[in-house]
Amino acid sequence: MPLLVFGIFLLPNFFSHGIFMDGNIYASLSRNLAEGLGSFWDPMLTQTFRAEFHDHPPLAFGLQSIFFWVLGDHFWVERLYSLFALAGHLWVIRAFWKDIFPGRKSSLWLVFLFYALVPTITWSFTNNMLENTMALFSALAVLILFKTRKKFNVLATILAAFFVVCAFYTKGPVSMFPLAVPFFLWLCFREIAFFKMALQTTLFIVFSLGIFAVFYYGSDQAAESWNIYFNKQVVGTITAENPSYGVRRTFILERLLLELIIPLIIALCYVVYAKMKKQKRNKKTSTVWFFVLVGLSAILPIMVSPKQWGFYTVPSILYFVIALGIIVLELKDKGRPILPFKYFKTIRISSLIAFFGVLIFSILNFGNLSRDKGKLGGIMEICEMLPEESVLSADPRFSKDWNLITYFVRYNHIALDFKDLDREYFLGTSETKLDTDYEVVYKKQGEQLLLFRKK
Repeated sequence: MPLLVFGIFLLPNFFSHGIFMDGNIYASLSRNLAEGLGSFWDPMLTQTFRAEFHDHPPLAFGLQSIFFWVLGDHFWVERLYSLFALAGHLWVIRAFWKDIFPGRKSSLWLVFLFYALVPTITWSFTNNMLENTMALFSALAVLILFKTRKKFNVLATILAAFFVVCAFYTKGPVSMFPLAVPFFLWLCFREIAFFKMALQTTLFIVFSLGIFAVFYYGSDQAAESWNIYFNKQVVGTITAENPSYGVRRTFILERLLLELIIPLIIALCYVVYAKMKKQKRNKKTSTVWFFVLVGLSAILPIMVSPKQWGFYTVPSILYFVIALGIIVLELKDKGRPILPFKYFKTIRISSLIAFFGVLIFSILNFGNLSRDKGKLGGIMEICEMLPEESVLSADPRFSKDWNLITYFVRYNHIALDFKDLDREYFLGTSETKLDTDYEVVYKKQGEQLLLFRKK
């Protein structure tokens, strides 16, 4: 049933044109890498705009470029990559659940359902966000430590460190929260001595630094790429006084509660119902607190930064929905289904009907425009008029329109030049004033998008 819910939320626009600008940027960088434009440590957006892209570490671009290299340049390739990442998330949740409730995987649907009902999760996977990949690597590190919590295992610690570094090379310092997991395990379960926990934590940090150092010092390009990213994005963001960020430091916590509101209400309703029925409680409180602590460790450090967006909650959501699932399941009698069979059957049939309805709609909608319809439609028409890899002069007012810039790059390798304003083609609006004699060769009604050409 939860997979049907994921399908209902994801499928309608999953294989149609148009995604959030960040996802468009990442797809363009990955496609360019697959075609030999730029390099792993110096990804390139266009030859005239972000010729060296260091806004994020490059691992996710490298991984996604493999999909483009194998499948070619199609608008659905980045969506397919996101689908694989989602499958990884669900596998990790299943692995956690099997460890928490051995032999009771029939209740797994509840956590999957909670995960599917978090809006930012389905939105993030639909829009090719970096958080999808980073959260998967971080979750793999946490999973390894959780499964080996009863005995200190050096090899497991090294493998967990490897995944932490992978997450680090995907999204930067926000991915470091798994380093606190050994302490959380000791605090909640007390299954190993404090000394062993301290030793494991120390080795975990040392191994992570060591693996990071191998890449950092192994290549001058890697070191330079990381230094540019760190100074520009990490230091620059934390110290920024840019009013465009303009959010309260508590915004991320408020957004987290908002994203979890549906699973929270469902869990609360079941808790009330269970209390009324005097259903017994199993002993999983420590496990609940562990996942809550991990989730908080993934979200609280973001409060340091004035730059906060709703999708920054993605890496933490997995742990909170598992905690909510445990709360619901531990309040039921052993062997009794969470829902009476007649209700479960009705919901499942309704979900199947809705899923197939959405699937048919998705097939009919394949290749249509689902976002930025006017703008993207005009851009696609202009792309058909111009040779691939064309460079257009563009009105400098477009330099802040990342959607416009990245759609041109993504759909026909077309670069916009905001400095050389004397090229054969010029992209502007009806308000654009040109010094030289141009004629309008394309005009998009209602979008103020005009293409000029020298006479």
